[in-house]
Amino acid sequence: MRLGSILFVLPFFFVLNPSLILQGEIESIIVSVSTAMVSIVMLSCASERYLYIFNRPARDRETLMLAVGGLCLLSPNVLADIAGFVILIGFVLLGIKSRAGSSADPAEKGFKI
Repeated sequence: MRLGSILFVLPFFFVLNPSLILQGEIESIIVSVSTAMVSIVMLSCASERYLYIFNRPARDRETLMLAVGGLCLLSPNVLADIAGFVILIGFVLLGIKSRAGSSADPAEKGFKI
């Protein structure tokens, strides 16, 4: 049910942004649809609390970042889109940093296998 909750929100954004239903200029349609697709993935990861990119459960701060960034990307505002992409880039960089820190060999950290 959590994943399906995103489907209840989308119709409201169709009203706010007609290019999501493919009405308007082609550039606007491409930008709107691509940001909506990224936003849906971000909101899905936030509602499921699982990071499909990193193949692990999401922490609380990551869930909050994904939810806020996903909602920013769904709004039909250029500044909100920029904020959403900045949050997405920050999220990916934090995930890569945490993955690099946790993927070290346990023997290097002083643990015996």
